[in-house]
Amino acid sequence: IPCAVRAPLLLLGYANRGPGLPVAVTCDIALANGEEPADAGALFRHYLEFYQGCPLVRVCEEIPELAEIRGRHGVMIGGFAASGSRPQHVSLVCVLDNLLKGAATQVVQNMNLAFGLPPLAGLEPPAEFFGEKPA
Repeated sequence: IPCAVRAPLLLLGYANRGPGLPVAVTCDIALANGEEPADAGALFRHYLEFYQGCPLVRVCEEIPELAEIRGRHGVMIGGFAASGSRPQHVSLVCVLDNLLKGAATQVVQNMNLAFGLPPLAGLEPPAEFFGEKPA
């Protein structure tokens, strides 16, 4: 599966009402002509490898829930599926807290980069982005 999507991409967004404003986006991706049909496992492994070392991104096999991301700085991607009836189509779900990663965290990262600081300076330790206790 190529890193750049060179074919139609359908995004369906869902917002949660209430504090934190988590947002879910379901992506339906038509693979480029000539691309081999994918299976869910291969899609998961591709995303896991691609985002390895990105502390603000968690890749999971199951569909991420809005409640899991509320109050967190990161993004969760999961729920990978390949269509049996349309083998050139794959889908996945991405969730983020629109007030944190969607706005506040992004501002901190941009300011850090503008001032030559590490992108995560001033944010809580990466292990806590997803509710884990630091080692």
